[in-house]
Parts: sequence; C-alpha cells; structure tokens
Amino acid sequence: MGHFLPLAEFVKRLSKFHGFSITFIISKWIWTSQQPAVFQRLAFSALDIHFTEIPHITEYEDEQNMKLATRILKFMLKAKPHIENVLQSLCSSAPVSAFITDLFCTELFDVTAKLKMPSYMFVSSSDSFVCFMLHFPKLVSEI
Repeated sequence: MGHFLPLAEFVKRLSKFHGFSITFIISKWIWTSQQPAVFQRLAFSALDIHFTEIPHITEYEDEQNMKLATRILKFMLKAKPHIENVLQSLCSSAPVSAFITDLFCTELFDVTAKLKMPSYMFVSSSDSFVCFMLHFPKLVSEI
C-alpha cells in the first residue's frame, strides 16, 4: 500500500484536473486487506478510473523463502505476457497517453517500448532518495 496510495492520489489529480482516463492493471498476487476498499473508493469516485485484473500468477515452489525484491521480479516476468495483452487491448480501444509504474515494475518498459507507449516511473520517495538513485550509477562506476 505504501507505493499505491501516493500513486492513487497522483492519478486522481490527473483525472480530475486534466481529464485523463486511468486504468490500473492489478493482480491479487500480493494483496492486503486494505486494497479492496481503496480500489472500490477509486472505482466509485466521479473520476474516470478503472481496474483491469490480470489472471492469477502461481508462485514458484520456494518463493516464500525469497527476498521480496526477488519475488517481485519473478512475478513481473511471469505476469509480463498478461500485462502486454492488457496494454495491447487498451491501445486498440483508445489512444494511450502514458504507462506509469513504480520502481518495482520497470521490467515492463520493454513491453511499452514495443507498443510505442511513453513510460514513466512514479517515485513516491523523498527527494533525497530520488537524487541518490539518479546519482547511484556514477557512484558505482567511481567506487
């Protein structure tokens, strides 16, 4: 929820003040008890916000013992074809202005590039963290 709530506030503003239609691509893979209520509030708002759920993705046998970042990467690799299908469907029904994701789903940028869809990473962290992340490649090359 920590990444979703700021993103939800951002897209509410995109819809309310700029007239964008928003579609969230969701999965119940990592589902918290609070998510359905938040999704429902967004869906029943007066804003043009919709949800599309991808099919269930089965976990790897040893996935429960993996670090969360590894689990997310493995999930994204398995979910990529489903998400690509959703994005293709969205593109065929209306022009898509952008694909916005958080830093955990950048694995999808090759899909959006293939579809010629502008892609953006929404970072809900502090400015200092964003600066660090942008400077990190230089630090790695120097140290």
